[in-house]
Amino acid sequence: MSAYPSFDVYPARIPAAERRAWVDADPMSLWCGVRCLDIDVGRYTCVMAESPVELNPDGGVHGGATAATVDHCMGIVAMTVLGPERLAVTASLTAEYLRPAYLPLTFKATVTSHGRTVLFAQVEVEDRDGVLCMRAQGTMVVRRMQPATEAGPPSPPAG
Repeated sequence: MSAYPSFDVYPARIPAAERRAWVDADPMSLWCGVRCLDIDVGRYTCVMAESPVELNPDGGVHGGATAATVDHCMGIVAMTVLGPERLAVTASLTAEYLRPAYLPLTFKATVTSHGRTVLFAQVEVEDRDGVLCMRAQGTMVVRRMQPATEAGPPSPPAG
């Protein structure tokens, strides 16, 4: 049994309060320590009140933790524009670290463009003072969702 919320209904197709609960129940949301503030078609905003890993010596959130959270946000926002039969997986992620990331952090993800096979997203991260501390862009490959089995995820196609 998967720990993930049901993928039979995607966030854009359920009422707003249920959307937030659906995203907050996602295992990566729990690991990243983020709580959904808003989710709608093409946009997702969440807040990280506590870091999932130990803070840097200066009290900032580790860049790897922010990058993992950015990647998660890109996946969530992609789901808002794709149907339940489609899945977007990260092909590339580019991040600019502009200043130390002091908690709480606000992640604002948007889909900037998408087609049948590729999706582009951006995430801006603001620190406790609302100042931009990180900016990231990602390219995601859109593919057909393959059902998982009790034995685990499906194997890649042969050849």
